[in-house]
Amino acid sequence: MSLTAFLLIFGAFAAFYALTFDFRGVTDTHLNSLQTRSLVLHGDADLTRYGPDFEGYVVHTAGRTQSIYGIGISLTAAPFYVVMTRLHVSDAAMQGAVAVTVVALASALMFRLLLKIVPLPVAVGGAVVFAFGTTIWPIAAMGLFLHGPVALLQILGLTGFFSQRSRGPALAGLGFAAATFVRPTAAIPLVLVGLFYLALERRSLLLYVGGAVLPLAALVVQNRWMWGSWVNGGYSRVGPGFNADMSHTLFALTFGWWRGIFVYSPVLILGVVGFVAALRWRKGDIERRLIFLGASCIASLLLYARWSAWAGGQNQFGYRLMLDAVPILVVLGAWACARFDRLRIVALGLGALSILTMAFGTASNRFGWDFVVSPRTFPAAPIGQAWIVFVHEPWGSIARVVGIAVVTVIITLVASREVRTRPSLPYAD
Repeated sequence: MSLTAFLLIFGAFAAFYALTFDFRGVTDTHLNSLQTRSLVLHGDADLTRYGPDFEGYVVHTAGRTQSIYGIGISLTAAPFYVVMTRLHVSDAAMQGAVAVTVVALASALMFRLLLKIVPLPVAVGGAVVFAFGTTIWPIAAMGLFLHGPVALLQILGLTGFFSQRSRGPALAGLGFAAATFVRPTAAIPLVLVGLFYLALERRSLLLYVGGAVLPLAALVVQNRWMWGSWVNGGYSRVGPGFNADMSHTLFALTFGWWRGIFVYSPVLILGVVGFVAALRWRKGDIERRLIFLGASCIASLLLYARWSAWAGGQNQFGYRLMLDAVPILVVLGAWACARFDRLRIVALGLGALSILTMAFGTASNRFGWDFVVSPRTFPAAPIGQAWIVFVHEPWGSIARVVGIAVVTVIITLVASREVRTRPSLPYAD
């Protein structure tokens, strides 16, 4: 794909996100924004000068107040803030500029990645579902959360992992390690992909490790600089431990109406199908890669099922916990659709349902998405509110669906003029 085509596709995603932007002015985004402002204006991450009380989200050390999240998100946003803070742009506009750009770039790179693995129609569907049928849209594209940069960097890692070029393993290491620098729990796919190279492509292991060295070194230095420990990060200083009831939380994270990933985005179930199919046809090169990626999703789910902070549903942000697994599940699901033609009909239905849930209200409804902490009924949950919004405000919902259709047509027309209809990698033997 040429640079011009890529920029046109990126522009289509960015324009849609900008037109539908609905600022999520919550503690996390405000905290990340102030830290970025401090970094670009004063060269430190000290929040003391800004006054607001962020207890539970900060660590007090040596007279400084610093975010538990670290500076990864701020380094991502810094190029925007360097310019925009000096132009006295509003905080919401700065956050929006970063969020929209990062998620639009992630969506465009997801499409470019899928073109290497699956045929064009499946690649278009996978990219559109990723961009508009998952909570990448209402969370990562609507505020300065960590998840947008993590998704972008993971997709870079996936691009390297599936690359046939000699520098692919180095890009994979760089992408997955950089995602870990932004959000340490993203270390799970970093480790699993490393195990893949160790077990099956040992000649590439050194390149993979070489790519990962700099971001991991930055993570260690950050820990020492901000919290006085080479190993322990901000989360080790505050907050709950990992002692939740797994039997309850596993269901809540997957099929619960508060934050179930397969409830809000049922199309991601196809990722599970892809993982199972890869296990069955595990002799192929791409299948072996998919197995390790699928295993990383399972490991992430088990990790979060033990985290007692939200206990599977004590917060209002849908499946924000599991957003790290979304890029991988999309790749697994797209491969499954390419492998089994009959699955595409199912994918069309599940994809439409996922997109409609987001477009009707989840992406735009501030009441059901941002303010209901522990809904006791389905209508009070974000997903229930999403469909209620459509009943009360159908024209806005229809306009968003039309916008998604327009973006889909643009992507298809631009890509079909420049790419082959067959992928460069053998999605089916």
